[in-house]
Amino acid sequence: MTNFTRTILKRIRLKRQFLGYSQEYVGFKLGICQEAYGKIERGQTELTTDRLSDIADIFEVNILSLII
Repeated sequence: MTNFTRTILKRIRLKRQFLGYSQEYVGFKLGICQEAYGKIERGQTELTTDRLSDIADIFEVNILSLII
């Protein structure tokens, strides 16, 4: 995993925590279980651009705010 990917995953985790969302809640909104979502945050499952876009929508932020 690249440092760039690690940075994005860290931003996702921090934003989720800031919003007070659980992994279970975000997973539910994505249509996946908490365990599957947790694997995304830990980098054990590839984060696709479509999935990143879905996460940004759940957080109600622009996808760029999770990237840069």
